[in-house]
Amino acid sequence: MKTKILAVDLGWGGAAAFQIDDTIGVKDCPGDCWGILSFLGVLMRRYGKEDWDIVLEANGPSPTFGAKGNFGLALNIGSWETALASFELSWESINPKTWQKVCSNVRSKTRNGRKMRKEKAWRYARTQFPFFQEELGDKVPSVTNPKQGRADALCILEWRRKQDG
Repeated sequence: MKTKILAVDLGWGGAAAFQIDDTIGVKDCPGDCWGILSFLGVLMRRYGKEDWDIVLEANGPSPTFGAKGNFGLALNIGSWETALASFELSWESINPKTWQKVCSNVRSKTRNGRKMRKEKAWRYARTQFPFFQEELGDKVPSVTNPKQGRADALCILEWRRKQDG
C-alpha cells in the first residue's frame, strides 16, 4: 500500500491537501482546533492512523503579516500540532522556500517577490492538478485567498511526492 500523505499550508487562508493511494483531495483549513480534530477524525476513521506522512509548512512571524495575521498564524499552527498530537501522529515541518523549489527556484525578499512566488505556486498547482481547476479558480488569487492556500497545499503535497520519488 502506498504511503498516505497529508500536506498542510498553515498560513492565513490555509488548506490541507492529501493523497491516499491514487486519490488526491484538498480542503480549506477548518479554522479552529475543533474543526481540525473533526477533519483528522474523518481521515483516521476512514483510512487508519498508520503510514501517514504528514508535512506542515513551517511558518514564523513576519512584520508584513501584521498583528492579526501573526496571531492567526500562531493559532493555526498550535491547533494543527495539538490535533495531530491528540491522534498520536508525527509530522515534519518544512520551510516555505524548501517546498517552493518545486514551483520555481527564484527567490526574492521583496513583498512583490512573495506575490510572484505565490502566483508561481498557483500556476504550478493548476498545471499539476488540472482536476482542481474549480477549487483553484481561473485568475490569480490574492495571497490571503483560500484558493491560494489550496494551491500552496497542493504544491507541498507535490514536493513530498517528489521526495519519495
